[in-house]
Amino acid sequence: MAENPDKHPWRSKTKFKSVPCEKAKEFLRSLGISFIEEYDPQIEGRNFSIDIALPDKMIALEINGNQHYDKTGELKPYYKERGKLLEDKGWVVYEIHYSACFKLEKWADFVNQLKNSPVKIQFDYFTYVPRENEKIKCHCERSEPIS
Repeated sequence: MAENPDKHPWRSKTKFKSVPCEKAKEFLRSLGISFIEEYDPQIEGRNFSIDIALPDKMIALEINGNQHYDKTGELKPYYKERGKLLEDKGWVVYEIHYSACFKLEKWADFVNQLKNSPVKIQFDYFTYVPRENEKIKCHCERSEPIS
């Protein structure tokens, strides 16, 4: 798979559709929060995407199913390492258990954190072009970053 990252199973057409993640995206859209689905942070030597990314603020939201956790409820080493890799590049990573996506009324404080986070880099949501062969949707409700 290393020589053909576009053929990797995580790039399958159905991989990106999970009910909890779609609920979270719909909720954020309803609040006018701009984000990119399945954003590729383009970290050399790695092929993965961020479920919900606010690239201008370098915020990553990962909606995790039970398969991401071990028997004790800890995030599995692969996902911890991936989160640390993003944090080392300046991202703030939120690991969200999928069940929280069915209690979105409890996200008020969290949404305020997203809205009030400072812009870290200039990122144009309108002109973002995903890597070739990716089917990433850009949700652009605003022409300026949220402040």
